[in-house]
Amino acid sequence: KNYTYMKIYSFFSVLLVSLLLFSCTQSNEEKAMALIETDMNQTLLHPSSFEVAKMELDSCFKDDKTHNAEIFRLGYDIATLYNKYKKVQENVKRAESSMSMYADTYRMGYDFGVQQYKQYKKERDQAMAKAESYKEEIMQLYKNNIEILNDLISKKHEFNGFMTILSYRAKNNAGNVVMDEILYFFDKDLTKIVARYDQNDLIGLQGFDFNDLKLDFEEELSSLMDK
Repeated sequence: KNYTYMKIYSFFSVLLVSLLLFSCTQSNEEKAMALIETDMNQTLLHPSSFEVAKMELDSCFKDDKTHNAEIFRLGYDIATLYNKYKKVQENVKRAESSMSMYADTYRMGYDFGVQQYKQYKKERDQAMAKAESYKEEIMQLYKNNIEILNDLISKKHEFNGFMTILSYRAKNNAGNVVMDEILYFFDKDLTKIVARYDQNDLIGLQGFDFNDLKLDFEEELSSLMDK
């Protein structure tokens, strides 16, 4: 019995040491790639066709505007909401333009003019309410993340993870091999993916200009930063 016990003990000891040595010898790039491969197996239509074209791992810091998962997430969420805000603001302008077309007939009391004016006024008011709602959501995002913004402003140079822009090839739903890119953010220890953004996510940010947002919400942002 002791002999059998010692054999089993010896086997597990060798196994554990091997696993420990393996984990200790993995580079940061290898750890990141292991996480990426797991993600690809779960998201690609043809995981076996996955082939890396380029993958360079970069460190992230709290005071870095571009290499920072929290700042990117906040910027992404704000940009998404602001684009929605701008879209409904355009609806407001269109509705007001249509209202002006029927303003005279509305004042004269013509039925058709009154009906059209009221309809466009309703559309204008609904769009204005949506715009105000998006504006409140944006301000709430700023308030909820003021600590992250303060870290950025105060130049608190603290390491907080890794990131990479992965270029890869894989088969699409038609079976054709295509190139694509994904932005990945990882935790400090490279044990998990904390955020990923593919091309479809980033397309939605096209046309966003932070300077436009600052102009539109100058008073609100100034008041928030003063607190």
